[in-house]
Amino acid sequence: MTALNSGLFVVPIPLMLLLGLLPDRLANRTPRRWGSAVTLLLALALLAVLTAAGRVVVAGPIDVTFVRWNAPWPFCLGIRLDPLALFMSGLISFLGLIVARFSRTYLLGDSRQGTFFKWLSFTLGATLALVISWCSSLRDLCEPGM
Repeated sequence: MTALNSGLFVVPIPLMLLLGLLPDRLANRTPRRWGSAVTLLLALALLAVLTAAGRVVVAGPIDVTFVRWNAPWPFCLGIRLDPLALFMSGLISFLGLIVARFSRTYLLGDSRQGTFFKWLSFTLGATLALVISWCSSLRDLCEPGM
């Protein structure tokens, strides 16, 4: 159940990164949809942070390893949801949500509004990924149950 909850927490992040990788001309063709999509993904990320925070309060930090190998050197790659990571993720999501909502009306009619939302989505997605990412090359941290 822990891996499922953590996986649901991570879902908005790759979607935000994918929105940021699409071409500018596509973003500028329908800028209001892009603003709505970014706002929706940030709201989902904030909701996921609040849900994960409840889980962390009850059961402690959540560690999920996605990639693990031991030869020739031990290495692990995954996410760690602890109180600090959740606080930072919540702060990033909340402030990003405020910026996205304000920018939807402030940039109304601007020819590059879609490009702004594209890069906002990519920047916030990358920041959220950085905050929750966990990389370890130490054998004791790669062991199951740690």
